[in-house]
Amino acid sequence: MQPDRREAAKRLLVGGLCSAASLMLPSTSRAGTLFNSIAQGNWDGNEIAQLRQAIAVVDARLTNPAIIKNAQEQDVQISHGLTPTLISATALNAYPNQPDYQGLLWRQLSAIRNAQVNLFISADRRGDLPTLAAQSGFDQVKISFDKNGVGRSLSGEFRMVLNLPVLANYPDPVFWASVIAHEVCHSLGHRHEDRETPTYSSRQMITFQNAFWANGRYARGMYTPFACANDRPVGYCQYE
Repeated sequence: MQPDRREAAKRLLVGGLCSAASLMLPSTSRAGTLFNSIAQGNWDGNEIAQLRQAIAVVDARLTNPAIIKNAQEQDVQISHGLTPTLISATALNAYPNQPDYQGLLWRQLSAIRNAQVNLFISADRRGDLPTLAAQSGFDQVKISFDKNGVGRSLSGEFRMVLNLPVLANYPDPVFWASVIAHEVCHSLGHRHEDRETPTYSSRQMITFQNAFWANGRYARGMYTPFACANDRPVGYCQYE
């Protein structure tokens, strides 16, 4: 991207639909949705339909206790990958107790269950990046917890860019939703290594993405679009 486009993209997030004129998704007016959703950029009719379906899956699964529990059950083998900002905030929130980094993502997801957070999704078309499905910034949404791990306050909003030429190759709305869930985890301060790295699939956010995609029926070692097998990527796309 040119610097001005890249800067504009950083200001965009997941949500309803806004184009060169903004467009709110109809689902944003329903009670019980997670996000005030806004789509930005130029979307065609098929892309809007796909995004609408994907957002419905995100609404149903992102904070679903059964899916979170499914990911949490993999805790024996998973490790956290957190930004310095999230590590610092968690240590501060945990005072005077020992910070619980291992269960942090599960607590974050539970904390946003009843919070109407803004989610902005921007359309991009980078044919020169054939393996990049989406991008988002780190630490966009910050959640403060008390020393007992109970969510106390939330600030910020989710912003991401979807690379539509790549996603067009995978028209399953659950796949699109899983990409969005992956970027939400980055926005909450979670990281991962390159897919070829053996620890990639053991990170909390990747474990959760697999459980999200499998709708709470994930078991470590199961094939998913985002898993690594024998330390080699077997998925569809790369993520940042």
